[in-house]
Formats: sequence, C-alpha cells, structure tokens
Amino acid sequence: MKKKLLLMVSLWALGTLTSCTEGKLREYEDVYFKFAVKQYPDESREAYLTGFTELGKEQKYLVLPQKIRHIEIKGLGYKYTRGLLGSPAKKIGLFESVNLEKIYIPYNYFYSSEGKYELPNCFLVCWKSSCPLRFNSNYSGQRGNIVSYNLYKKIFRNASASSFKEMMIIVANVNYMYNYEEAENEGYYWVDSYDKDLIEFIPPKPQREGYIFGGWYKEKECINAWDFTSDITKEEIVALSYKEFAEEELVTYLYAKWYSIN
Repeated sequence: MKKKLLLMVSLWALGTLTSCTEGKLREYEDVYFKFAVKQYPDESREAYLTGFTELGKEQKYLVLPQKIRHIEIKGLGYKYTRGLLGSPAKKIGLFESVNLEKIYIPYNYFYSSEGKYELPNCFLVCWKSSCPLRFNSNYSGQRGNIVSYNLYKKIFRNASASSFKEMMIIVANVNYMYNYEEAENEGYYWVDSYDKDLIEFIPPKPQREGYIFGGWYKEKECINAWDFTSDITKEEIVALSYKEFAEEELVTYLYAKWYSIN
C-alpha cells in the first residue's frame, strides 16, 4: 500500500512539474521591451511583447515595433496552458510605467492584447484604416487615445459618440504626411497631439524607395522647414462627440521633403 501511495505521489509530483513548464514561452529582453518567442516545428518563430525593461520604464515615448530581433510581433502578452494534468493557467504580460506619456502604434496590430497595464500618464497614439489596438485587458489607468482624423471619422460612424466619451479620444492636431501621390494610409505617415506647445518627440524618418528624406516642412511645396526648437502647435482637439470640422484650421500639417537618388 505504501509503495502504491508513493508511486501515486511521485506521478502527481511529476505531473505538477510538467504542468508548470508545458507550453511556457522562453522570455528575453531587448533594449526597451521584454518579449517571449514561440517556435513552430518548421522553425518559424513569432514574438509577443510582455513588458518593459528597466530602461524602457524610464522612457517618455515608445514606439511599438513590428519586429524584434528580426522576429515578427504577433501581440502583447501571451497565453499558455499547464497541460493535461494541471488546471488551465494564463501567463500575461505586465506593462507598467509612471514615466511613459505616449505609446505610438504606426501600423495595424491585428492581435488582441493580453496583459496588465499600469500606465497612469500614458496616451495610446494610433492611426491606420482601422483602430489597431486597445488596452482593454486588465485595464488600469490609461489616459485615453489619440487618433488621426481619418480614424476618428470611422470610429464615430460605426458607433455612438456617447460610448466614446469615457475614453477621452483626442484627434491628432499634428499630422505628418508622406507628401507624394499614391502614398499608403491616405497619405498619413505619423500623428501626434500637443496643446500649443513645442513638438518634443520627432518620429523616425519615413522611407520611400528611390528617395532620401529631406526633413519636415510647413507646406506641400516644402518652402519653410518646421523648426522643432521654436515652432508651436495649435491647441489640443478633444472629441466629445462626432462632428465634421474645418480640419485645416485646427491641425498642423508637416510635409516630408524628398530628394531623388536617381
């Protein structure tokens, strides 16, 4: 009987040990982000952001990358199960920072987020043809969303305005434009919002095949360069309800200048 009981205890311990590791993804650290990597039998891999590094927690502005160490990012946080002998469990990413003021998402983020967010001073800045991501899992403290005018129109045309009041949506009053015909995303490269202030965060340089980026200008003809040390934006636009407005009067447009390399 004792041998049988000992065998049962041993099997239970083995099952518990196995269940704690079954399916768990290996985690790494990059410069600003922690991330987990999932590898498939065909040796393809995908990454999931799971939190900020200590250096990442010190930043005021962060851009969510499309790839990390050449691995495509599929979402925020990740799930795993304990296996057949254990009860289901979930591993989620922890994203916390008191310094972070804006997270920029300059592309469609197709996967939903699975994480806990402690970002009391942070805005989510997003722009594409559809809203790419909302921090709505274990939500805590996020200030709101900053969206481009094209995205703002589509949000309120597909839902009642009243349901978005609590989210404190802000329409971007600084729009960076690719400034050439047939540019993607209706010509929007980057968006931001400042309330009659200097632009503190300058976005990464845009890319265009066959051209070199030549700076940001105040008009399409690229006559007067925007001076980031002295030029001031217009006032913040808070969207409490959907309405058409004279965008040109409220929004600062910055246009990319291009030099042909041919």
